[in-house]
Amino acid sequence: MKRYLLISAVIFSTTDCQEKSSKNQVSFKDINIVKDTLAVIKEKNIDDPINNKFPDLPNKSFPLIDSTNFDNYQNLGIKNDLFFKKIQFKKDQPEIQNSRLRYQLHFSEKFQSVVISYYQGEHELFTTLVNISENDQIIDQLDIAYDEIAESAFRKTSSINQNKIVVEDWNYMNDEPIKTITTYQISQKGKFKLIPQ
Repeated sequence: MKRYLLISAVIFSTTDCQEKSSKNQVSFKDINIVKDTLAVIKEKNIDDPINNKFPDLPNKSFPLIDSTNFDNYQNLGIKNDLFFKKIQFKKDQPEIQNSRLRYQLHFSEKFQSVVISYYQGEHELFTTLVNISENDQIIDQLDIAYDEIAESAFRKTSSINQNKIVVEDWNYMNDEPIKTITTYQISQKGKFKLIPQ
């Protein structure tokens, strides 16, 4: 009987210690799950815009060419009239129609860069890169693509890289088309700075 009680006490105390230690210890399996979760969160934060304002808006990577025109536009993007009012985008131009958020670019952690397309009247289509502060104020904006179908005489396209934007303006009014190239850098504060040629 003494032997039975002694064996029972040893088994009970061993089991109790294992339960206590398992409550206080984390298995290697748990550590791997936590590490994987942190990696996913870190990757997500890098790709997400500031304050995650547009989780459904596609992120485009560099380099990128924007040649938006009447032939390839077809009302693509997200319509968000409330956002356009909030940032006061082109509020002084009532003829703007069908403004849409197209995609976003990641130049900096300090501001958000969103590309917007809109009609101005029936014959003009503008695509504009807008840098927005964390408190939803427009820092600066730059037209990166343009098309018009009244005379089909003017066109604009842009090549966008992490450190510069090259804008090509085409004028087909003369016998020979005239191309003008303008290059911009983006300052750390989100302003577009013209690079002299």
